[in-house]
Amino acid sequence: DKIIIGPITYPLFLGSTSGYLNQNSFESHAKLLYDLLTSKRLFKNGFIINSLYDYKGERQSLSVGYAENKVYKIGIIPYNRKENERLVFKVLEWKLNKGDRVTIPIGNKKDQTPMFFIYAGLVIGVLMGIFLGVDKKLKNDCLRSLNRSYNFFVDVRDRRIMTNFRLFFLSFLIASISSLLILNILYFYRNNNLLDKLALAFGRFELFDFIFYAAWNPEKSFWILIFIQSFSVLLVAILIYIISLIKNARTEFDSIYFGLNWALVPIMMFLPLGMALFKMLDIVKYNYIIFGVLALLVLWLLQRALKAIYIMLYEAPIKVYAAFLILLLFALIPILFYLNYTEELFEFVKIAIMSSTF
Repeated sequence: DKIIIGPITYPLFLGSTSGYLNQNSFESHAKLLYDLLTSKRLFKNGFIINSLYDYKGERQSLSVGYAENKVYKIGIIPYNRKENERLVFKVLEWKLNKGDRVTIPIGNKKDQTPMFFIYAGLVIGVLMGIFLGVDKKLKNDCLRSLNRSYNFFVDVRDRRIMTNFRLFFLSFLIASISSLLILNILYFYRNNNLLDKLALAFGRFELFDFIFYAAWNPEKSFWILIFIQSFSVLLVAILIYIISLIKNARTEFDSIYFGLNWALVPIMMFLPLGMALFKMLDIVKYNYIIFGVLALLVLWLLQRALKAIYIMLYEAPIKVYAAFLILLLFALIPILFYLNYTEELFEFVKIAIMSSTF
């Protein structure tokens, strides 16, 4: 019988574990090949074995794991060509050379939930409890910003609510909780084949490098994500301040910046979700409900941010909403059509959706 070394792949991002109960481990790879080679039906029809070696690509891959050297761990033999490093090679060697049968341990199923989500959530929760418990005024301001947002944003604009360094800590809590939520989602979909293909469809690999890095390294990317979000709020505040100068609205920059931060206060209520979201997403049948709730949260935050903006600019709400939609369309449409012209984006997105499993 002839064996063809073919392109069927099995991602090995979990590495060596206690046994084959852990998917995407060296042991589960060996068990998969063992079952393949001992199948009588398969010998009748012929079969294809996994790729022989690991490969090094031009980009990071979401579905096979993030590696600094861009090596895709999918082979029977690792990239360094050390044959005995993986159990699957011994299984193949046993079948080809009729040697001793290989024992593959069953092991215990490993919980892949990063404890970082729980520890970080606990630290944030303790800090939030201490800070809001000590500073009663800040706590009352948070409640008022939720219950009477219009009047509250007017008071912020007219400087009747003086917010100082305390709000910087509040903005840190907001960025921390939103980072936890984002990292939970990225980590859950860290080896999703469809998302990998959609990223490939854009043809700009460098745009997704940090997303892939964050998906596979939540602990290391947590602080980076906090900085990105804080800097983004600052940039939006600067843009709104420039518009206010053009319109002669006479709104102070700190009022605009603090107003945008107060608009994001509702996300603090979702700290428990930030600690448990990964485990909840494991219950796949409830994912539509979970993402529905998160979508409503995003819309709520966007509505509050736009409300803060039109109050700061003394503008009618309809004008700000319309301007936001126009800016969004003018920003997205040219980019999408440019990518479609240079990379055939729409066609590759269609292929990615049709060829992926959900």
